[in-house]
Amino acid sequence: MEKYILILLLIVLLPFGAYSQEDDYQEDEEYYGDFEEGKNIGLRPILSIQYNVPLGEIFSTVYNSGIGYVIGLEYKINKNIGIGIQTNFQRFTSVDQSRPFTYAIENIPALGFLSYYFYKKDLKYVPFIGMKLGVANYNAITYERIQNSRTRVRTDKINTYLTVIPNIGIESNFSKNLYWSLSGRYDYISVNNNFNQYISINGTISYEF
Repeated sequence: MEKYILILLLIVLLPFGAYSQEDDYQEDEEYYGDFEEGKNIGLRPILSIQYNVPLGEIFSTVYNSGIGYVIGLEYKINKNIGIGIQTNFQRFTSVDQSRPFTYAIENIPALGFLSYYFYKKDLKYVPFIGMKLGVANYNAITYERIQNSRTRVRTDKINTYLTVIPNIGIESNFSKNLYWSLSGRYDYISVNNNFNQYISINGTISYEF
């Protein structure tokens, strides 16, 4: 697992290592605060709450929608480009909980990401697009209900799969350093020559140091 994460970070970070902080931010103070004066280093801890909706003929009929969360760290290379890492937790449960066998999925990805912000002077709401790439620690859970009782026996089966996640959204700021964003993402996980897919609506808070 650690090997996959290291390779992922190298793939994401190396192509952008040549970028440096720009010096032409004099007109961007309102949105990016004192970033151009060196008081901010462009580092942002991220916290998100997300609502996940399963897609596909099988996945969407077997599992319910669910709530998840995201934590991560983003570095703003300049006013337009951000790179970072994140992890998130999602859980999907079976639609029919009354069956003798019910199922759940827990998904904890480790991701590297690249975001592009369409920043313009005096633009209050800044659109952005991004791509996340990583591995998902994918836990398929089976619950067996013991006959004539409320007891359930849990069986776990954990595997690691590739995941690709494009996303799009808008960002604005509460204050000079505190930001919020609303975004949608499409999770695409390769599972045993098949794919589990779901969309997520994300509400995010970040603070820029």
